[in-house]
Amino acid sequence: MPQIAGAALECPALSTPVDHQSGLSVHMKSLRDQATDQFQVLERIYKDLERRSTYDDFSGGDITVREYVDFNSACLAFIHRVAGEGSVYAQQAEGVLKRYPIAHSHVVPHFYGIAGALKRDIDMGFTQDFAEIVHADVFADFMEMADHLLTEGYKDPAAVLVGGALESHLKKLAQKHGVDTVENIGGNSRPKKAERLNQDLAKAGAYNLLQQKTVTSWLDLRNKAAHANYGDYTLDQVRLFSMGVQDFISRNPA
Repeated sequence: MPQIAGAALECPALSTPVDHQSGLSVHMKSLRDQATDQFQVLERIYKDLERRSTYDDFSGGDITVREYVDFNSACLAFIHRVAGEGSVYAQQAEGVLKRYPIAHSHVVPHFYGIAGALKRDIDMGFTQDFAEIVHADVFADFMEMADHLLTEGYKDPAAVLVGGALESHLKKLAQKHGVDTVENIGGNSRPKKAERLNQDLAKAGAYNLLQQKTVTSWLDLRNKAAHANYGDYTLDQVRLFSMGVQDFISRNPA
């Protein structure tokens, strides 16, 4: 394998020391600088693979399966570290992997495109502050992190985090009340969606119909945030969402 392909394994780490009072990075390099360093490595590898491939889909030539895996894995790690595993960028990457295995040549241009879009958003200031806050290790759990994000005015990532905490609690409640968390569809088992768990929990008597309808409205807000429909809800609605979920969890312990 050419030496440049191995460079993906030597990308600068994005985990940085933090000031535990402010929650902000105290590393000399900002997240933007670190992301730039990593993306430049990815860019060099991408251009090398592009040069050596025979076809536009990056197949052919002397590229090995290991090189495809190394590059695609490095792109995925970059996306997860910078934007988070629950981000829109990560969801786009997951969509690609539903169509192709990570060792497939077709993944290369898709993952590079997603990583490039993330890098451009960082350069334009759309993600830098949020990512610095999320990666600071001053939060004990999702709800505390969401509260901090709301204080800083970041309603969209806060909504996703609160939604994640809610969905996780619904799964724990299901286990407590003997409700199956998986369902069989067409002979295949798959995890139940959060709204299905909500319905089944109400049927099992975990909480009443009014609470079920409230949870449904919360899940709807969470879905809007997860699908980037950011104009469909306000900061105050997310604050009420967060307060409601915290109360729900305290009143319905799992």
